[in-house]
Amino acid sequence: MSSIELSRVAHRQFMAESLTKKAEDRDKLSSLLGNMYNTYSNLSETNFGKNPLSKDIGKLNMLFAGWVIQLSELVDLVDLS
Repeated sequence: MSSIELSRVAHRQFMAESLTKKAEDRDKLSSLLGNMYNTYSNLSETNFGKNPLSKDIGKLNMLFAGWVIQLSELVDLVDLS
């Protein structure tokens, strides 16, 4: 695989299999990667011009907090051994 696109289910599953050994954690990790991709997409939203979230600080704070929580969950699921 030359590049990973988290928008693709197969790529998220590949990443999950690469990052953890436990089957139950793979499903959680794959789902989490999908959620992270969705959050990233919302943070990168450009439907309303350049950097529209600068005008909606409440939404930006909510997305940022969600991103940090998702990163924390990702770290907990990754098998470093």
